[in-house]
Amino acid sequence: MKKVICFILIVVLFILVVTISGCTYAAVNDTDDDTQKNGTDLDGGYARISYHNYVQYVSGYYFAFRLTYDYDYYQKKKSTLNVLLNELGESFKNNGYDVSVNDLSGEMTASLSFKSTEEYLKYTDYNGFLPQESSYDSVEKKAFYIDRTSKSKTIFTDIDKEYKFIGRIYSVGCLKAGIDKNDVLLQYVYGTPYKEKFLKTNADQVVYSPENSIYLHIFNMNMDTRDREIILINHSPNVTAWYAVTIAAGVIVFAIPLTVYLVKRKKKE
Repeated sequence: MKKVICFILIVVLFILVVTISGCTYAAVNDTDDDTQKNGTDLDGGYARISYHNYVQYVSGYYFAFRLTYDYDYYQKKKSTLNVLLNELGESFKNNGYDVSVNDLSGEMTASLSFKSTEEYLKYTDYNGFLPQESSYDSVEKKAFYIDRTSKSKTIFTDIDKEYKFIGRIYSVGCLKAGIDKNDVLLQYVYGTPYKEKFLKTNADQVVYSPENSIYLHIFNMNMDTRDREIILINHSPNVTAWYAVTIAAGVIVFAIPLTVYLVKRKKKE
């Protein structure tokens, strides 16, 4: 009888551990690990415009615009390109971004970090309403998990609009530098603490960043494919179902000893 009770308790504890672990994050920091001091071989392009969008520990956010020149191309036109990098850097600084320009590798990064959801929502003029199920393109509820799918276009859709940040990088950093659109590479990097088990995407590559303790989903594009659709599938526990199982298991744990006690008592009578 004791063995049966111990087995049931182990099962209940296992269910609780699975339920809790499905909702945990990994720790992160604000370090961006993509800077290459020795230059970058773009292999097929003279410039790469990238946008980094990181969801960090619990409620932190990190955004960054980056312009990277091919190292060999940069060495040939270094003086001209440095002027453009600094022009872009000043433009972002005037809009409150943290800017770093690496004149050794030919790269400019403009970033914003938010330590809390409230800080981020204040910056974006959020209207105060929480996301609803209807904000997802589809919601598929299974026995113990729910798949929520979101589909969207990248920021590069507006790259032809010069008044946009991404458009200014393209017009100043690429067109003004004399770089043809066919020699411009685009890259969207989505960072999340969730493992692939809990968040799946249609990214070209997924790598783990030890410096940031997040998984980077990398989407590669060019000017012709900049309207590429980004798909995110959030695979999360169906909390209601797991709680129901836990409660049911708990009832069983207490019901079995009670039943045994009543049976023995009846036999004695």
